[in-house]
Formats: sequence, C-alpha cells, structure tokens
Amino acid sequence: MDVQGIEALRQSLNQWPAPDNNGLGDPVLAMTAAAGIASATPRSQVHYAGENHDTTAQDNLQLTSGAAMHLQAGKGLSAFAQDAGISAIANRGKVLVQAQEDDIALNAQKNLHVSAVEGEVVITAPTIRLVADDGSYIKIGGGVEIGSQGKVTVHASEHDWIGPKTDSAAIPSFGRDPAAQQVTFHYPGHSEQSPRAAADHSYEIKLEDGSLVKGMTNADGLTERVQREMMHQAQVSALRSGTPKGGAQ
Repeated sequence: MDVQGIEALRQSLNQWPAPDNNGLGDPVLAMTAAAGIASATPRSQVHYAGENHDTTAQDNLQLTSGAAMHLQAGKGLSAFAQDAGISAIANRGKVLVQAQEDDIALNAQKNLHVSAVEGEVVITAPTIRLVADDGSYIKIGGGVEIGSQGKVTVHASEHDWIGPKTDSAAIPSFGRDPAAQQVTFHYPGHSEQSPRAAADHSYEIKLEDGSLVKGMTNADGLTERVQREMMHQAQVSALRSGTPKGGAQ
C-alpha cells in the first residue's frame, strides 16, 4: 500500500505555522468539523488527485450508486477482509471472472463447493486432473486414465462398454491488445459544433519508464498513438513553437 501521499500531507499539516506566526506553510487546503461535513449537489462532483487519493473511515466505508459502478485500475485490484468474509452477489445477470493472461487460483482451508441449480457444470481444459490426498487420480485428456494404490469400486445397475464417442464445449479466446492512447489538443471554446483543434502543435509525452515521445498534432489536434505493453502514467506538455494553426493562443 502506497502511503507516501498521505504521509506528505500529514507532514505539511504538522509544519503549518501558528496563527500568530507570519511564516508560510505548504499550500494545503484542510477542512474539519466536529459534528461532520456534508457535501451535496444535484449535478456532478469530480475529485481528482495527481498522485494518490486516500479515503479512510474509522468505522464503516459505504459506497452506493443508483446505476452502474465501475472500478478500473492500471496495475491491479486488491480486496482483503480481516473478518466476516467477502460476498460478491449478482441478483440478476451473469457473473464473469476472467484471467486473460495468467492463472485463477481458488483455495479454501475447508470446503470448496460448486453447484448449479439449473443447467449443468462444465469444466473444460486440454487436460483435467482430479487428484485425491492419497494420490488416487483421474486424468482426462488424450483418453481417460484412472490410478490408485487402493481399491477402485464402480456402482451401477448396468455396465455398457460400447464404441468411442466424444463431446465438445466452447472455449473463450482472449485478445492481447497493448495499452495505447492518443491525446487531443484544443483551444478554449472548443466543442463538437464549433471545433477549435490545436493542429500542428508541438508536444511531449513523458512516460513513467523514462521514455519521451515528441511530435506535432495532426489536423484534428491528435497526438500520435502511444503504445506500450503495460499501462503507464504519462505527463503531457504542449510546447510553444511559433504560431500553430487552428486559432490564436
């Protein structure tokens, strides 16, 4: 967990000068109220942080949305509960969990239960292995192999040994698109009805890996598409180089 941002704020607040001191502290905005703080608007609210955004509650933290809620992260999501467990429930609609480039691990100290009230449970892979603690196993793939050092018991009213037969199941395919973005430059007053794109404008894009992308915006004010295998934070700068087209600065 990255605590550098909140620790820097804490240090700035601790070093604030006293009210009767003419010294200057860091330009920090702080709000406090003994009985609570309420912030409301019938329209939208935007909270932006150039570094970290920390939200902490000594008791409960509750987030509610009347429509959809989206969580997006460039470098992973983590959820941990010390006590009382974790619940993820879809009252209506499908639950989709994918690991598009790595493994999914489901581990339990006690039981692992998989069930379907209607329909079926389908497990598909090039090879499927069921292995018990004593080493007994069933291996499916390239035929069926059963092994055990103990007794194998099969209960059935009839046993039919007939010719070969196979089945099939759909397997998802995952694309691997790299992270790629473009930036649009425009002048104040820009809108779809009255565009004021900053065409032929010099720019620099500095990525967190230290690489630097330089260029000129096209006729629509777009930079080149910056593409990397992993998502990066970027610092975008517009450079003055003569009088660019599209409008006066």
